Amino acid sequence: MRALRTSSLAALLLAGMSAPLFAQAAVCTVDYGKPGQVKDANKAVETSELIGKPEDKRKAFIRAVTLLTKEAEKVRSNPTGVSMVLGRALLDLSMLPDQAPVVRRADVGFTTDPEVQIDLLAAADSLFDLVEAAQSACKEETESHRRRPFADLANAAVNHYNNRQVDSASAAVRRALLIYDGYPLSYIAYNILGNILQTNDAVPGAIAAFKRMAELMKGDTSLVAERKTTVILVAQLMIDQGERGEGATRTAAMNEVVAYLEGFLREFPGDIKAQSAIATAQLKSGDVAAARRLFDEMLGNPDKYTDLNLLEAGVGAARASQNAMAAQLFEAGL
Repeated sequence: MRALRTSSLAALLLAGMSAPLFAQAAVCTVDYGKPGQVKDANKAVETSELIGKPEDKRKAFIRAVTLLTKEAEKVRSNPTGVSMVLGRALLDLSMLPDQAPVVRRADVGFTTDPEVQIDLLAAADSLFDLVEAAQSACKEETESHRRRPFADLANAAVNHYNNRQVDSASAAVRRALLIYDGYPLSYIAYNILGNILQTNDAVPGAIAAFKRMAELMKGDTSLVAERKTTVILVAQLMIDQGERGEGATRTAAMNEVVAYLEGFLREFPGDIKAQSAIATAQLKSGDVAAARRLFDEMLGNPDKYTDLNLLEAGVGAARASQNAMAAQLFEAGL
């Protein structure tokens, strides 16, 4: 099944998108004014994020790193402020043109352990994690910072994929998830990753990616239709993968499909596509009696279903080699 895989992916406009707001009653209260090192570093970062040539931005971000780390004892009174500003500085450095993702600490302003390698994006992610742990109300602010490199990396992944540079696309989207996994727009990255894995015929990985995509879309009312489509296509992938097995292995795989879709039906009762996919899995596991209950209901009350519902059910029956049942469903849908 290739329905989720496309020959090209649409370019993304993420940087300017508004992510769904996090539910919160408290207010983010990071102190950017003290001590002096935090104040000066924050000013350098904020100013250089807005204006300046790349080389001037680099100097400013490196200066911020040094201010916040050279004399750690002087900034211990404000660990959350340090984490927020230092995270932004490292993130900003990672986004500069021709910036290597992993560098010596000395190259970006650290004076301790100068020869140790540091992954700029991973370090920024860890620092923002500290901020969010200290003040959950700051997650909306850290999300906006995380989204900037995420947008660049996700778009790079799309461009690589469209140019058939699948390995480069995979590396870019995994970097995007490094900084933004679990945040409101990260379902987009899992869609890209799922397409990449499916292109590589890594079907179990593609299933996991698309499942995660559907999970992350849950709760966003603007994504209900897309989420439903994703869940059904995940089920189809699971059915196709399960068909590769025999005997008890195939039965277990089809039971997993049924369990996955039953969870979906608790959220969307009566969804005919989910019911039809369940029936298909039941047929393929040999449980014809269970599958017939739905198909007999459809044949007995065809006016309750659209022609497309009946035809899709027919396809499901045909895929399970239930040709007589499929013929009845096709006839009802025509």
